[in-house]
Amino acid sequence: MVLNLVWNKSQTRVQKNALALAALVEAEQAEQEPVVEEAAKAPPPAQDAPATVDPTNPHGVKAEQVWEALDPRQPGRRVVVLEVVGPYAWIRGTATGLRRRVALKRFRSTRTGFKLVGTVGSLNGV
Repeated sequence: MVLNLVWNKSQTRVQKNALALAALVEAEQAEQEPVVEEAAKAPPPAQDAPATVDPTNPHGVKAEQVWEALDPRQPGRRVVVLEVVGPYAWIRGTATGLRRRVALKRFRSTRTGFKLVGTVGSLNGV
């Protein structure tokens, strides 16, 4: 692309840059093909329905599930989810029987989280 620009000595650098930019935009618009008509005729692309995830329960914690703690300080610790209330789950420790409230964001597979083991009915001795 060749641009023919004529500069006056009285023009400032900002004015020269603005003129050069306007000339570039004009040249690019002249080279582009009109694709607006084709885009209007084409049907919109098919999109899959977004998966609905409850923001307060992103890991799908439900009552009667058994989760194992991944904290290395308490290996093998298992808990049973009693109920889910808002952003918390009420759990019962299988070894101690103590009832506690735990944030649902902790039910993820990280060092301080939990991993799903199964349900109460699928595991014997829980």
